[in-house]
This record gives sequence, structure tokens and C-alpha cells, in this order.
Amino acid sequence: MSHDLPPTSPAPSPSAPVLPQAAAEALFQQGVSAHNSGDLEQAARLYGLVLKEMPAHTLALNNLAVALRRLHCKPAADALYLRAMALSPDTPNLTALVNRGNVLRDLGRYQDACASYYQALAHDSDCRGAWYGLGLVLRDMKKIDDSIAALEKTLSFTPDDPEVQWDLSHSLLCKGDLLRGFALYESRWRLKGVQRPRYPWPEWDGKAPLTGKTLLLYGEQGFGDVLQCLRFIPLVAALGAKVVLHVRPELVSLLAGQFPAVSQIIVRDATPPAGCCDLVAPLMSLPWLLGLRREDIPRAPYITPPSIPVRLPQQAAQAALRIGLCWQGSPTHKNDHNRSMPFQHLVSLLRFPQVALFSLQKGKAASEPADWNIASMITILDPLLKSFRETAAVIAHLDLVIAVDTSVMHLAAAMGKPVWLLLPVSHDWRIDANDSIQTWYPSVRVFKQPSHGDWAGVMAQVETALERAIQHKTF
Repeated sequence: MSHDLPPTSPAPSPSAPVLPQAAAEALFQQGVSAHNSGDLEQAARLYGLVLKEMPAHTLALNNLAVALRRLHCKPAADALYLRAMALSPDTPNLTALVNRGNVLRDLGRYQDACASYYQALAHDSDCRGAWYGLGLVLRDMKKIDDSIAALEKTLSFTPDDPEVQWDLSHSLLCKGDLLRGFALYESRWRLKGVQRPRYPWPEWDGKAPLTGKTLLLYGEQGFGDVLQCLRFIPLVAALGAKVVLHVRPELVSLLAGQFPAVSQIIVRDATPPAGCCDLVAPLMSLPWLLGLRREDIPRAPYITPPSIPVRLPQQAAQAALRIGLCWQGSPTHKNDHNRSMPFQHLVSLLRFPQVALFSLQKGKAASEPADWNIASMITILDPLLKSFRETAAVIAHLDLVIAVDTSVMHLAAAMGKPVWLLLPVSHDWRIDANDSIQTWYPSVRVFKQPSHGDWAGVMAQVETALERAIQHKTF
């Protein structure tokens, strides 16, 4: 979660460029104001006007590049940082070096990003921004111990910084250090924009006895996170607690009757009734509250598919191999541009006549097979999938699910269904340093991009594996 060094607007000094016109200076100040208020397009426009008047204004160059990165114009941002450094070749520009490293990481140029951070550190070994960026890109490169060391160094400058703690937690979890990782994962509650749900009951601290108590467990994150952490309910029940679940409506029908300890399931939009529980806890905090190590994590399966009739097209249902597909996650997810895959890369699976393909996709992307005029070759199930209950019932009739990192993957894996997980180079903490997710889901096999953005490379691996699966009838 590293940030660019912020837009700067210092008072003019002998070492800072002096604008020749008061109008240009006023435009620059307006750009900074727009930038700080979040109007990045306006800020970029104003910085551009300043640079039209003063092409060598390094502050405007840096600020424009920061805005362009946020506006997803990253190659242009990279060029502007290089331009800013070229204007003062004899003076180290730490701001440009750190911020350029951040852009290079975004672009998947990890070695170049490291070089930019190390260049900044060569000039200032206490450059916090460089240590921070280095910690993140080293995690992308699967150099987990080095990532942890760099993030710990960053934290030494600002020990209470929740964003650094949050990023360090991810590196620790990738390493398998669940005790430290989940302890620091609690820093999420102090991140900007994150609000802890308010309940009239005390939060369980992991120490108070649960015998004879009712514990309300709430899902504060996405569907996948909730599905992943349902596995901890039996551990809470073993401590003597009854459980009330407070989750989003799409999960309610699926979870009904899944866990004997659950006495009630309440839709998240509804206020839990008075007296329904004694204590509350977030589902995602249970590994920390229970003090779990990697070897303590309950393995899947733990979700039982519902016994409801499912009607698949007869010809497709009788195929030798029935495969469900999901290629897009929630568009509101902050990393969706990396984790979701363009539908076009799945079209190559049509070459296997033994395989029947079923779209488990929801939302706007569900229409993409029809947009490609191949809806007759891929059974679109969107109209049937009104909740996770229906989705689970369909998955139970499939042989394999091929999906990106989204809730469908979590659901299928929680059911113990074979899953082929398609991943970008930079991915979630649930996949460890060895590109394995076996700690959480033994039925999942990972297929990872060979290089940043290379979904074609992922599908080449999938096609080879599918040929073998058809031949040997094993996943």
C-alpha cells in the first residue's frame, strides 16, 4: 500500500524554480489544491499548463506524474520522473526515484523498481519511502524474508503506521507466520476509510470464556473472505459458544444448516435483535483471536452443497468433463484490474470436444460469451445463480472449476471441488511463498502469470494441464 511522496508546494527558495509569471505560480498552487482534494484530472490539467509555461519545473513534473499514476497513465508518469531526474543529473532526486519505483512496480518491472529504490537508498540510507516500496516489490518477487526485513525497517521510522503494519502482515502471512501476521492484520481497523462495525455488545478478546455464551460473528470484508473463515466456526463451538452469523444476504440461504453451532443467521443490513448474543467478533479476526498457527488451520471441505435440483442442458451435462468458468471478480475490488482476466483468453478452451463449459460468472461480464457469439458453446448460468446456494448446487454437478481469485473460487474450494486458480504475478497473501494455497484449500492448483499481465501464458499452462487431465482423468 505504499504511496507516492506527496505533491509538494514549498515556498520559493534559491534551490527551487522561481516561476516567471504570477499567473503560472497561481496555476501551480491551484493544481496542488485540486490534487489534495482528490480532483486528479483537474490537478493534471493545471500542472500541464504550468509545464507549458515552465518546462523545467521539477515540482510540477513530480506532481503531474503522481496524478498520472493515480489516473492509470503509468507509462507517462514513468517518463516524467525520468525527465525530472534528467533536468538535474548531478543532484539526487529522491522523490522522483521513490515515486518512479512505485510506477515501475505497477507496471510489473520489478527489477527496475528495485534498482530505483536502491538508488534512492544509496543517497539516503534512511529514505523511508524507498524501504517501503522495496518491501512491497520484494514480496511481488517472492523474496519474502527480504520483504519482511525491508518493511520492518520502514516500520522502525514510524512504528505505529497502520499501512506499513498492514503490508508487513501480508508478507508474514505469505511466509506462513500466521501468529505475527494475523496479529498485525488487525491494523486494518486503523486504515484510512475503514470503519469498524458498531455493536452494543463487547468484542471478544480471545481470552474471555465462551462456555454458555453466544458469539456473533460478522463478515466485514468480501464474500471470499467470509467463505474462507467459516471454517473456524467449529473451533469457536468447541470452546462452548453458540454462534450467530451476521452476513450479506447472498450468503444466508447457503449457510442455513451448514454448522450445528450456528443458531441464527442475520442479514447484514438488518440490526441484530436485542439479547441475541453476548459477544461479537469479526470472522477475519478469528485466526488471531484463536492463536492459530499454520498447522492449526482447518482444511477444506467444510461447505456441503444444497440438495436442490439443477437442470443443465442434457448434451452438456453428459460431456466427459464439465468445467465451470469465472474470469471476473468484483469491479469495486482495489486490485480487480490485476486479478480479473479478459474473457478472450478463455476462448481457447473451446478446442476440447470432450469438455462442456459452463459460465459461473455474475454481473456485466456474464454476457461476454454472447458478445463473442459463442453462447451456444458455453452454457451461461447467470439466470440460475440467484445466490451462493444455487451456485454451490451447480458447482456440485461440475468436475472442475477454473477461476480467478474471486468468491466462486473460495466457494468451490470450500466444497472440496477441484479448482484451477488463475493468478497474476502479484497476488493475495493466501498464496504462500511457494505459490501454493494448500494451507487453506487442498483441492486448489495454482496457475500463475509467467510475467506481469501475461494471461496468455497462464492459459497455455492450463491447456497443457487440461490435455493431461483428459488423458489421465485426474486433476
